[in-house]
Amino acid sequence: MLYNLIGVSVYGTRLDDDCKEIRRLEEIDRQFLEVAPNGLPSDIAPWLALLYHRREKKVKDLFREFREIVYRLFTKAEAAYVPGKTENFTQAMLAAREEAIQEEKGDAEYLTKGNMVQVILNIFGGGLTVPKDTGILYNVYGANHDPKIWDKPDEFRPERFLDLATGKLRQDLGPLLTFGMGPRTCPGEKLAHVDMFYILVRLMQRLNCSAPGKPSDVNMDGGGSSLFLLPTHAAMSVLFESVAFFPWNWRWITTALVFAVTYLVGRFYHKVSKYPRGPFPLPLVGNLLTLRNVSDLHYKATEWAKTYGDVFTLWMAEKPMVILNSHSVIREALLERRHEFAGRFPTKLGELQLQGNHDIFFEDYNPRWKALRKLALLAVRRYAISESLEKLCANVVDAYVDSLPHGPQLVDSRKPFIYMLYNVIGVSVYGTSLDGEDKNIRRLEEIDHEFLEVAPNGLPSDIAPWLAILYRSREKKIRSMFGEFRNIVEGLFTKAEATYVPGKTQNFTHAMLAAREEAIQEEKDDAQYLTKGNMIQVIQNIFGAATDSSAGELQWLFLMLAKEPRIQEKIQKEIEENIGSAPPVYKDRAKLPFTVACLLETLRFRPITPLGFPHNTSTYTKVGELVIPKDTGVLYNIYDVSHDAKFWVAPEDFRPERFLDPATGKLLQDVGPQLTFGLGPRTCPGEKLAQVDMFYILVRLMQRLSCSAPGRPSDVNLNGGGSSLFLVPMKQNIVLTRRN
Repeated sequence: MLYNLIGVSVYGTRLDDDCKEIRRLEEIDRQFLEVAPNGLPSDIAPWLALLYHRREKKVKDLFREFREIVYRLFTKAEAAYVPGKTENFTQAMLAAREEAIQEEKGDAEYLTKGNMVQVILNIFGGGLTVPKDTGILYNVYGANHDPKIWDKPDEFRPERFLDLATGKLRQDLGPLLTFGMGPRTCPGEKLAHVDMFYILVRLMQRLNCSAPGKPSDVNMDGGGSSLFLLPTHAAMSVLFESVAFFPWNWRWITTALVFAVTYLVGRFYHKVSKYPRGPFPLPLVGNLLTLRNVSDLHYKATEWAKTYGDVFTLWMAEKPMVILNSHSVIREALLERRHEFAGRFPTKLGELQLQGNHDIFFEDYNPRWKALRKLALLAVRRYAISESLEKLCANVVDAYVDSLPHGPQLVDSRKPFIYMLYNVIGVSVYGTSLDGEDKNIRRLEEIDHEFLEVAPNGLPSDIAPWLAILYRSREKKIRSMFGEFRNIVEGLFTKAEATYVPGKTQNFTHAMLAAREEAIQEEKDDAQYLTKGNMIQVIQNIFGAATDSSAGELQWLFLMLAKEPRIQEKIQKEIEENIGSAPPVYKDRAKLPFTVACLLETLRFRPITPLGFPHNTSTYTKVGELVIPKDTGVLYNIYDVSHDAKFWVAPEDFRPERFLDPATGKLLQDVGPQLTFGLGPRTCPGEKLAQVDMFYILVRLMQRLSCSAPGRPSDVNLNGGGSSLFLVPMKQNIVLTRRN
């Protein structure tokens, strides 16, 4: 009926004539609702046109045919137009155009034939189907069913529009937004209203309407479209055809998957845009593909800094890691903004080691961490300058050297230092016997070695949790190692605890127990954090970090001594002239400036952790002008600062003399930035302990033996290998020879 009405009123077709063109317009309208009830897929995303090319082509063909028919009907009505005589809407439009032209109105230039055809389509098509032509949707249904405006809005009550007293239509009802609101209100609203009125009244005069079954079975739910609220019958027919044509199901699945992937990719790159720029990351893997062949990340970071600046972002899978690559930005972050950068980046490795306890390494920046760190620093300061440590280090070195046969001995360059430092730990921390081969201490030494071989860069799941699935065996192995390590350490601590007598301190564990007692007696707030589990973790932190860093740095230094025999000769000469064969004590540091300078230069030349340990931002902050969001991992390039030509002359050369006053030969206090043990609140608490351990062991070893290369000195390899986060020497041998 409505299409017949359009045909007669708009184009002047005859009512008694079954106009094929009007029938075809009616068919096209029906086909469009079947093929594209929600509009074109490419309305949502242009690339969806590739997946739904058949549907898009079908809709384009329908629109083209629809327009061609309307254009022909318009042309026929235009040909029958006689000025001054208006028989239909098309001729009314033509008369309006003539009037605008005669009056020379500015609007006349827009009244082309094509535009007039489109206006007619808008007005008379608008009452039938509403085209999706805007990026803004407004919930007409919600407004029409708002209980604040309408009483029982989900019930069909025509009476709500009537005055109960007079039975006349009311004028002060709630908003009806069915035809829109504002400048974009449908221009065909009034026409649609009168069309529906005329047709409804005439139909009710001529026929009755009833349900095919029970009236209650009539379905008043819409279906078939998320944009149009159509009766269920049409929806079910569309749904049936859709199910019958099986490939459409796969297309919907594909669409859903593509949409999900697009959303996730978009969200990832939106997140990327919030961080300092860096190498271009890929979704899911980030920069891992770029990093897979990078063995020396500190070198690569320096290279990237030339392209992206001193502050840039690497993506470890979907985790951002900001790299600070110059002394100025590192100082700004770790000192000037110390509290904002003092957090610890959470890792699976830390979770495995802590096992519900707390420490000063993996713990985040909080009052508990501050309390444990304060206790650790106090204990280290007291212990590092104690006579017991001086004697212990000398005894450990003597025991090792005495175990060597006379004559040159080929040894793994790492093993002597790990052996000696773990013996120092065994005696000084847990009170084990030096002259006995303690199986527990040897096993701790083995686990340390195994861990470096199995996971030189930490756990794969530290980067992305899903990597735990790909590296199941490795993750399981490391969990087992951590469990065994923890059990051994807990057993050693318990033994030392059992021998503790208040007021009598025989080892570092006793010192920690005494500090806890003092805190409890003074009712300090810190006492609540000094549990047995936490104290075990703190001891592991201090001696574990001191052992690994000290062993690594001593290994680098002895490789350098093997490569440069003149440096070894100079150290031995200084020792012989100043302290002779007496075991070194803390005060001897002032007498042996060149020896100390060699240790300092080793720390500069080959820092064991060239990128530090990852910090975490506790709030939104910035470095320079670059914003860094909260909970962002931060690494800082210690190696780059230690090899920056702005601070160090010939930084790639090993020159202990740079730390000495050329006039007096004494140690200089202000040479260049030394960041090997960190900077700011997270500075390694075991720094002082590591430095005195290395000093005592180096001096005593130089008194008792000499070091040389197995072949030519020039063949000694000073490149790091095996890890992108730790700068450890390549596996190689050195020759140790006892001195008379």
